[in-house]
Amino acid sequence: MTDLQAEAHRSAENAPSAPLRWGVLGVGYIAPQFARDVTHSRSGTLTAIASRDRGRAAELAAAHGAPKHFGSYQDLLDDEDVDAVYIALPNHLHLEWMQECIRAGKHVLCEKPMALNAAEAAHAARAAEEHGVTLMEGYMYRAHPQISELVRLLRDGVIGEVRVMETSFGGHMHGGYDNYRMQRAAGGGALMDLGCYGLSLSRLVAGVGAGRRFADPVSVKATARIGERSGVDEWGVGIFEFDGGMIASVTCGNQVDIPSIARLWGSEGSITVTSPWQPEIGGRRPELLIERDGTVESRVVASDRPLYALEVDAFAEYVRTGSAPFPMMDLEDSLQNMRALDRWRRAIGLHFPTDQED
Repeated sequence: MTDLQAEAHRSAENAPSAPLRWGVLGVGYIAPQFARDVTHSRSGTLTAIASRDRGRAAELAAAHGAPKHFGSYQDLLDDEDVDAVYIALPNHLHLEWMQECIRAGKHVLCEKPMALNAAEAAHAARAAEEHGVTLMEGYMYRAHPQISELVRLLRDGVIGEVRVMETSFGGHMHGGYDNYRMQRAAGGGALMDLGCYGLSLSRLVAGVGAGRRFADPVSVKATARIGERSGVDEWGVGIFEFDGGMIASVTCGNQVDIPSIARLWGSEGSITVTSPWQPEIGGRRPELLIERDGTVESRVVASDRPLYALEVDAFAEYVRTGSAPFPMMDLEDSLQNMRALDRWRRAIGLHFPTDQED
């Protein structure tokens, strides 16, 4: 942490906890969910929505009670009533608008993945440090209490040493080639959109086993179907080996329906996370199934707030204290996750225009 950041965080800790006033860049799929949930948070208020389509910004602002809307992203950044910005834009726009937010002195919560590659992510991280603002990558599932409960169970040795882990996340877009998720220049593909969740959870679990916040794979192998028309991975599997012996498989696809689930097998039993990525959204049940000695215990870990409200409150703590509340991802965790994603993409031969050779 720089001296500027340290001074800012000391001041924040000594000051009353005023709600963060949020602006949202973009009006796509995730933006309405985030805008709705901010209003249920303990630490934030929804102040403004920006879109290049002013009419859509006005519609989303009216739907969720935001007093301001803008027809350009920069106009929102110029507004002194906005403290923090949620970037809900396509992947290839993340770096540009992280930089613009940071230059405007706004704290930034950027939808995952925070950039197209690790080099871009490191550039944004350096800029945030230099300007004394908080930057976090939006892996919202980490804010849900079921992940904290999973970490507690692993630390208590309930299933012993985790040896094998598998996660999956998918959805059938039925083509959808006009969507940025199916475009190479926009940083599309299943692993960047969906597989990144399983990778981040695998790194968390391996880290818990090693007594750290996260661990990085020592070996990455993968296979995937690269679409002839899309030029990105449409379905595939990554295999990650970690120090200590844990092996994780991550299955993802955006042209095939795949259930969202995480399973961990340890030396003394297993844990299944039945809805790891979007617990309680759409009526999903935040349930852990713990199997030991031939018996299965169902443990439902519900929250008192919607998922993105939990993320907003965790981000506010990061701003206030300078430390990301565990198991949320701090910047170093995010940078290492991006490096692992780079290795995964290299393993399947998927390259983006902004990639740099090592």
